[in-house]
Amino acid sequence: MKEFIEQHRQQFLAKQEAKLNAALGLDPPAPAKEKSFTSKAKQYLTIEAEHAIHGPASAADAAARRAKCDPCEWNRGGHCQKCGCRGNPRGQIVVRVTLAGAECPLPEPEKKWRAVKGIGGSLKTAGQALVGVAGTIAHQLIGRRVQNPK
Repeated sequence: MKEFIEQHRQQFLAKQEAKLNAALGLDPPAPAKEKSFTSKAKQYLTIEAEHAIHGPASAADAAARRAKCDPCEWNRGGHCQKCGCRGNPRGQIVVRVTLAGAECPLPEPEKKWRAVKGIGGSLKTAGQALVGVAGTIAHQLIGRRVQNPK
């Protein structure tokens, strides 16, 4: 129900803004573009590279992030519906908040948390990043196969 109300509120506000812009003779703002798959993949690989090199977020940073994600309206079963992970195990909120280079995927000014400095990279964090990327690739391939069976 919250999503329904929010969607209609956003539509109402967009119509009011368009009317005001027309009355003032201003150009309408460009609509927000959805990030492309390539852009999302590049962003994800950058986050994993940061994890490999600089390590995870501190326990305090991860806990603070989690405290902001848990009550969020976009949290569905431990997955953020805004980040684009589509149920990928590496995209679970409990994992995502530990990735120092990750940020809340909500647009400004609703963004709830930002990237932080990692607590130190190691062979373990490099391995976690490699396994995470491999798992994500597998998840994407299997998901595409399920969506588009031949």
